[in-house]
Amino acid sequence: RGLGDVYKRQMQARRVHARYMLGMKVKDIAAMEGITPSQAGKSIHAALRRLRRYFARQKWTVNL
Repeated sequence: RGLGDVYKRQMQARRVHARYMLGMKVKDIAAMEGITPSQAGKSIHAALRRLRRYFARQKWTVNL
């Protein structure tokens, strides 16, 4: 993994934090970062997908 990957994951982590911990709307996150709402949404979705895969590999599950 290169430095670009690390930077991308840091951005995704920041966006997931803003969305779910701070309760910000995707359009507000996009405006704050100077990107489109579509780009912000895709970034958040990709981060959540990566988290799901990580937890599945660790065999950590939650029954809701």
